Amino acid sequence: MEGVEFIHEGGTGSEARVDAELRTRFPGIGGTIDTYQGIAIARRNEFSTAPNVGHEMFLRHTLIKKTRRLLLQEGALQICSCDAAAGSTERAYIYEWAFGRDGFPWAYSDETGYSISVRLDDWNSFNAMFLESGIDLQTDCTNPENGAISQNIVHQLHLGASASQPILNRLWKRIDFGPRSIRLDYERLLNCLRKNEQDIKETLKVG
Repeated sequence: MEGVEFIHEGGTGSEARVDAELRTRFPGIGGTIDTYQGIAIARRNEFSTAPNVGHEMFLRHTLIKKTRRLLLQEGALQICSCDAAAGSTERAYIYEWAFGRDGFPWAYSDETGYSISVRLDDWNSFNAMFLESGIDLQTDCTNPENGAISQNIVHQLHLGASASQPILNRLWKRIDFGPRSIRLDYERLLNCLRKNEQDIKETLKVG
């Protein structure tokens, strides 16, 4: 397809297959946008046969993106910890590629065999702020076959935690916004939108 260069298979999960692409063409609900500069993106090809599942995924991701922007503008977040949605088709949606790797240990054993938890910087406060808005981002973040290993969190500068220093820096991204991975409490979210309507309009205005 013109404007799309396949780069590599990104991985397959229970809900979708993800491919890494370099794109200058971005289809969407309102039409197609062409850019001069190529952007590294992830194309999530949905397994679900529901109609317009790609567009629905884009809207889920965009809702989280706008909430993230509001938190950044208000100063509640200091770093962008989830990438932006970039477009969609009926069967797939595309978003910024998160560079780095997942699969870091959530815990280490010291010399006595005692398990020491790894602290991911900003993780708890990040989740607490989104959860207050009705968006649960802490689900599906451990490997189902090994609960001590992370998943769906891409660390961009993995310097390696250890039992003597069980801390990972804040340069990470939360990925996978599918319904099995991210839970949305729509009633709580709607109440949050109503409560903060004026602040949201002011913060997310054009420009």
